[in-house]
Amino acid sequence: MACYHFTLKQVSRGKGASAVAKAAYHSGERLSDAYYGTVHDYTKKAGIVYKEIFLPPHAPEHLKDRETLWNEVEQVEKNKRAQLANNFEIALMNEFSMEDNILLAKAFVKEQFVARGMIADVAIHDPPRKQGEEANPHIHVMCPMRPLNEDGTWGVKQKKEIVLDENGQPVIGSNGKPKERAYSVTGWNSKETLQEYRKAWADMVNEFAELTNTPIRVDHRSLKEQGIDRLPTVHEGPEVRAMEKKGIRTTIGDLNRMIRYVNARIAQVRELFDWIKVRKQELEEKFEAAKSEVRSPNLANYLMDYYDKRNQNAEQFQYGTRKAKVTNLKQLAEITSYLEQEQIKTPVQLQERISFLSDRFDQVKNEIAEQLSISKEYQEKLRAWELYQKTKPVFDEYQTKYFLKEKFRKEHQKEIDTYHWANRYLKDYQDENGKVWPNRWKQSADSAKEKAEELKQKKQELAAELQMLKKISSCIEEIEYDEAERLKVQKEREKELEKEVIRQEPIVAQLSRQKSKIFIMN
Repeated sequence: MACYHFTLKQVSRGKGASAVAKAAYHSGERLSDAYYGTVHDYTKKAGIVYKEIFLPPHAPEHLKDRETLWNEVEQVEKNKRAQLANNFEIALMNEFSMEDNILLAKAFVKEQFVARGMIADVAIHDPPRKQGEEANPHIHVMCPMRPLNEDGTWGVKQKKEIVLDENGQPVIGSNGKPKERAYSVTGWNSKETLQEYRKAWADMVNEFAELTNTPIRVDHRSLKEQGIDRLPTVHEGPEVRAMEKKGIRTTIGDLNRMIRYVNARIAQVRELFDWIKVRKQELEEKFEAAKSEVRSPNLANYLMDYYDKRNQNAEQFQYGTRKAKVTNLKQLAEITSYLEQEQIKTPVQLQERISFLSDRFDQVKNEIAEQLSISKEYQEKLRAWELYQKTKPVFDEYQTKYFLKEKFRKEHQKEIDTYHWANRYLKDYQDENGKVWPNRWKQSADSAKEKAEELKQKKQELAAELQMLKKISSCIEEIEYDEAERLKVQKEREKELEKEVIRQEPIVAQLSRQKSKIFIMN
């Protein structure tokens, strides 16, 4: 049965991956990794039936060598968290011969990847399998994320642009500078482009199947996108199908039977859901019409009811009644003054204010974290610089040693290792002249810390206002709950009266019959 599988993942240094290691695994080769100083040997890996590197016309020929290509990719990326390559995995069709699958793979790679300017390192795997197991042929395609310039040099992956508001003016960030966002110069791994790849592969497979009269078709879309409202069944494979045919139940077979049962129930529920949706819409329209006729509740009235209730509770105690009433009056005056100042008149407006302040509180909290992160980043740079200055004399002395050099190294191993680490770390932050600017780093760290402290003060003010608003909301909820309980009791009494009426109906009927008899007799 034809299987459609087409995924894209990034080979990222930030996730501990190596482009050289990944290429060695795909190709089943032994490749030296200059960036990490290691060797990746996968020469014993079985099931690799085809491999080749495809270059666009402007790419230099030396990149045909797999070790050279991926070491260049590793070296050109300086960031320690850099994304190195796009890694595609595509299922091949068991219904086609391996020769046909290879032809399809080569044509697809050339049309969709190489034609866009990509370098494509292709490997086709057909893993060994036990008797009865279904074949799993598939393609691995690795493409460097950084494009090549027309002169064969490596270009840039992304550029930055200033963020503009709806009026076309630059958006200013918390640091007082215009905000910037990065965008891909190629668009090779965007969601839209990935959909183009997926569709192109499905179209190519289906066209070849039609030409060869092979009774298979694949679709790159999900069941939902295809408009199919059902759960997908699990691929069973020839072994499972053979067992089921003999009457032997399997876990996968049971699962598919359950899925088919659920799909049948989904169809029934869908009909019921459509009816409920129509009925729900009718009720919502009636509710909205009724609600529009009701006057919005007044917040001041709610608060007066709440503090009247508190004053009544205070009268139950022998001592402190006067003090409690004075406190309640003071609180009511403060809250009323605040609500008038902020023009909050209804519970809806109150909740809107709470929602706004909550969002603002979260925003300020995130801004504090951002400023602290910036400060920490510059502090780490300063720490590396301090360690560099501290350990450089030891390293310089080590370099000048001729006699007893090894003894000196053992005695000062920690300082030498620290120097190497600090030197490597600072290289990422050198300007074009190879200089670093610790004074600027300190200024930036201090500035970010000051902004964080200012934001913390704002956070405290917001927290205090939110606390007051939530207290008001709690008061209103208490009054609303009391009102709901009163209505609940009233409704329960009405129900009891209705039950009593029902219980009296036979007696009333009997009395009526007796009354009729008496009337007839008279």
